[in-house]
Amino acid sequence: MLREQLGEEYFRQGIQQYLKTYGYRNATVDDFIRIMELVSDTDLDAFRNRWLKDKEFPFGEAKTSLVRESEDLRNFFGLQKELMTSSTDNESIIKRYWGNTKSDQLKSQIIKTYYKSLSDDFISEAIRSNNVRVRQAIALAVGQIPLDLKSEFEFLLEDASYITKEGDALQAMDKLPWRQGQLFEQDPRHHRLFQ
Repeated sequence: MLREQLGEEYFRQGIQQYLKTYGYRNATVDDFIRIMELVSDTDLDAFRNRWLKDKEFPFGEAKTSLVRESEDLRNFFGLQKELMTSSTDNESIIKRYWGNTKSDQLKSQIIKTYYKSLSDDFISEAIRSNNVRVRQAIALAVGQIPLDLKSEFEFLLEDASYITKEGDALQAMDKLPWRQGQLFEQDPRHHRLFQ
């Protein structure tokens, strides 16, 4: 918001001056705004009131600004809108957005938000992907390990990411009790998950 109001050049100059003035020292938001005002020769009282003091957050304005700046957010909100308004089945819509992005962040958010809408085939393919963020999201999003995906979730226990292993190990504790001993042998840190 402030960058849009001041413009890129003044915003960068303000950041540089702020770091030069307050580097390695305590500073307040008012100190930051004051530097921005000095560098840009702009009165920021309206900005301060709108974004920092008003009791009601300008959500619509913030969302519009963020969507304008982020392709991932544009796609995610587009996906949400299409899922709510289209008669096409949800997974077909999700697959189209999934296939049209290279963003790990967007794919991870799709998993976190729509995990329950995804088929076992979709989840299985995502688990076998070479995408650590997607595997982490699956390990953390699963409520109950589907029996048809037991081997895929056991595969996650071998993942290079500790976040993935821990998320999956928590599910294994509840849903695959015979694996507890094997988990301890593989990584002693899992022991704390079963206490």
